Amino acid sequence: MAPTQKLHKNDKFNTRTLEVIERLIREGNSKETSARLAQIAPQTLYNWMERHKGVLERVEEAEESNVRSLSKLMLRHGKRTWQALAWYMERRYPKRFAQQSATLIQGNRDGIQIAVIQGGYDPKALRERQEANTHEMELIDNSDVKGKRESA
Repeated sequence: MAPTQKLHKNDKFNTRTLEVIERLIREGNSKETSARLAQIAPQTLYNWMERHKGVLERVEEAEESNVRSLSKLMLRHGKRTWQALAWYMERRYPKRFAQQSATLIQGNRDGIQIAVIQGGYDPKALRERQEANTHEMELIDNSDVKGKRESA
């Protein structure tokens, strides 16, 4: 790929540096780390990706190449240990295989029940947690009311 016309006087775009960055990304480095190892600022790489035709595609292809290599390696290790495959499946297909968990934050203010769900959503586990928390909240609320009556 021949470099396009420079858009900024300090733009040091050249294909040799881009090739180094591509190789580093294929080896598993981030774009930022690859840019620094190629002795340019990460922002310079991002500017190249915006300004020069094909740079974004080349960087994305290098990232995908790394993902393919890691996937093959993980599947190879999975033949020896089930944990490698479980890890791979959880991260590759999180909606289907990752552990689903939810944190329920619940309270009662002025007679209005307030509940906030954070994280994944498992209706059965959430109901069980809500029932347990409701009982705990009733105990807390009753002690608050009892304390207010005694001080009044």
